Amino acid sequence: MVDVDYRARMYAGIAALICIVLIGMSGCEEPEPPEPPLTMEVSTSSINFPASGGMESFLITSNTNWTVSGSSTSSSDYSWLQPWLQVSATSGKNNESIGVTVTRNSLEPRAATIYVRGADTLRTINVTQTELVPSLIVSVESLRFSSSKESKTFTISSNISWTVSSTARWLTFSQTSGSDNETITVTATNAETNVEQKASIVVSARSYNITHTIDVFQEAGDWYLNISTDSLNFSSSAESKSFTISSNTNWIFECGYYSEWFSMKDRTCNHTFSNDETIIVSVTENTSSLERTGRISVKSNATGTQIIDVFQAGATPTLSALPSSIEFSAVLNEFLNRRNFTVYSNTSWTVSSDATWFTISPTSGSNRGSVEVLATENNTSLSERAATIIVNAGDLSATVEVTQAKAIGSISFYTSINFGTTIYVTLNGYGTKGVSQYYILGGPTDCKNVIGATFSDLPHGTYSYTYTWGNNRKSGTVTLENICSLVYLSQ
Repeated sequence: MVDVDYRARMYAGIAALICIVLIGMSGCEEPEPPEPPLTMEVSTSSINFPASGGMESFLITSNTNWTVSGSSTSSSDYSWLQPWLQVSATSGKNNESIGVTVTRNSLEPRAATIYVRGADTLRTINVTQTELVPSLIVSVESLRFSSSKESKTFTISSNISWTVSSTARWLTFSQTSGSDNETITVTATNAETNVEQKASIVVSARSYNITHTIDVFQEAGDWYLNISTDSLNFSSSAESKSFTISSNTNWIFECGYYSEWFSMKDRTCNHTFSNDETIIVSVTENTSSLERTGRISVKSNATGTQIIDVFQAGATPTLSALPSSIEFSAVLNEFLNRRNFTVYSNTSWTVSSDATWFTISPTSGSNRGSVEVLATENNTSLSERAATIIVNAGDLSATVEVTQAKAIGSISFYTSINFGTTIYVTLNGYGTKGVSQYYILGGPTDCKNVIGATFSDLPHGTYSYTYTWGNNRKSGTVTLENICSLVYLSQ
């Protein structure tokens, strides 16, 4: 019984083994699982942004290719990609995170739609952005600085662009414009005055008409500027003198006070100096008798303006007039009636005379100058005319003697009668002259080029004369009281 069971079990095992071998030899396989379906999903259907903008993302979960576009009908239309919205990718495969970036919104609310396609599926994501509510806040209302150079800060909290400015030249800023939040460093230079300084910082967003003002104060500085003198006095000669400036602040010489007759060696106006200096002032010779005055202005923003008066004595007054004498003839023309003399002086002077037969121009002047003497003709005086021109300059005086020859003229004798012979005319004391021609029509109008006998350069007065022809003789008198007297000879 035992052997039968054993053999039965053995035969059964052999049969099973044969079956397994036969199955392996016949290529028996299990069937492959089916392909999974294509899928595509997005993690959200909307993204909302604040007015300040920024970046958000959504997740594409997919096992196939996909596209991102701005059109519900075309996978390649990206017209929604306006300047204010961008995506990190417009196509891809399988899972991927897509970044969405929008810029700051300064206008009204805005929106756009993102279309995602894949696995015959269309998904939309609505993107919205709120409008900007402008905000500009500064952290302080005032800043106080010591008299030494110092820096302080304030913060700007904002969602818009802004500027920082001040009219105070002693304030500087780490930046003068920006946007959003920022920390501003304000630096004040050393105090430039001995009084407290005040200024304002203006933080503004002009496009939104928002302005904040920060009051700024700086303690008074402990500055000094001492000058060794308030005046310099020079002789009329060219010379130099000095003064000293002791200071612990900056200062300048102001340009508007410089004079041509004095200078300061190696010192340029409006150039900034500091600390102690010795100043040398040089003057040129003063040839005028008048005192010269000038000013040196030393200006410091810390201590104000100080003035040094500069004086230079005038030279000893001098006066002379050359030539010292002038002569005029009795008969004048436009060239002979003018004479000039020169006044040599270093001061002011006047010119005068009691004479009525000449004029003087100018009658006053200063330093060197020319004076014209204009004489009238002497046709009345039977003697030489003389006068004195006096030039005065304070206690000094000079004279110019003016003379004019006595009055002279000519006497001409003529006729319109044919005497048939030469007529001999004798003028008492001036000789005899002959008249051999006569005027057929008219006669002379003056003593120039007379057809007859002319006696010239005669003093004014009454003269006797005789004239003869053949055995005939006549006589008479003639008075010369101008430049010409005409005498008609009759038979």
